Amino acid sequence: MAFLTLGVLWIFTGWKGYQTARQKRFDSHRIWVIRNYAVTLVAATARLITPLCILIYLAGHRDMPFEGIEPILRQILEVNIWVGLVINIIIVEWMIFHRVPKRSDPNKNK
Repeated sequence: MAFLTLGVLWIFTGWKGYQTARQKRFDSHRIWVIRNYAVTLVAATARLITPLCILIYLAGHRDMPFEGIEPILRQILEVNIWVGLVINIIIVEWMIFHRVPKRSDPNKNK
C-alpha cells in the first residue's frame, strides 16, 4: 500500500506541476514541483530513518526476548515508508508555508 500511495502521489504532484506550468502559473508550478520532489525522495528518507526506527522499536520492546534483527526489520520496513512520507510532507509544507516568497498585494498600500 505504501508504494502504491507513493506512486499515486508522485503522478498527481507531477501532473499538477505540469498543468500549472502549461497555464503559466509558475508560482503554483514551483510549489507542486517541490511537493513532487519530496515524494520522489521518500525512499531515501525511509532508508535514512531506518536505524532510528530500529532504536525506537528496541526501546519499546526491551522486555521481550531478542530474536534477531530479521523479525525487527520485517516490522520496521512495513512502516518506514509511511514515516518517511509523513516526514517529507511535513518538511516540504513547512518550507512552502515559511519560505516560498508570496507576491505582495498591490492593494495593500492603498
